[in-house]
Amino acid sequence: MKNTLAVVQALARQTFGLEAASAAQHETFSRRLVALARAHDSLTQTHWEHATLADVIAGSVESCGVSDQAQASGPQVLLDPRAAVTFALALHELCTNAIKYGALSRPNGSVTIAWEWIGGQLHFVWTEAGGPQVSPPEKYGFGTRMLERALAGDLEADVDLDYAAEGLVCTIKANSGALCRLGKEPS
Repeated sequence: MKNTLAVVQALARQTFGLEAASAAQHETFSRRLVALARAHDSLTQTHWEHATLADVIAGSVESCGVSDQAQASGPQVLLDPRAAVTFALALHELCTNAIKYGALSRPNGSVTIAWEWIGGQLHFVWTEAGGPQVSPPEKYGFGTRMLERALAGDLEADVDLDYAAEGLVCTIKANSGALCRLGKEPS
């Protein structure tokens, strides 16, 4: 899989060219591939049976270079391969947007990531603090659409993006059956 991702990255470099605007687009695309590769690394360690949510989160924030500004806590959650990849891409988009527009655009900004099981659903909350004042975007880009559509479809999840003035809060409520098709319920 890593070799395939490297080939895709090389094709993207050739496709986007070397102009400044294309270089920025290529960098965005490459970071998405790195996030995907990190999720695949986690899955490879368990022979593609599952990945832990904590590992997926760690890989996503590390690939964005913001590990020192993010804190994550919650119970062990085993994600099936599809859920792991979807979560990795969603987290990458949250990180990217926080770096560009939100709390991670400031040295003192931070992100708190917390999750828990409530009534057969995983409640996952991404909370930004210490960044610039937030307001809803004028137009929605790939990241927002991916969060709302991919998570809703792949994870049978409800996604709420609260553009609170003090920082974005993204709440994801996903059904356990869509996350853990491993023959056991979460504890």
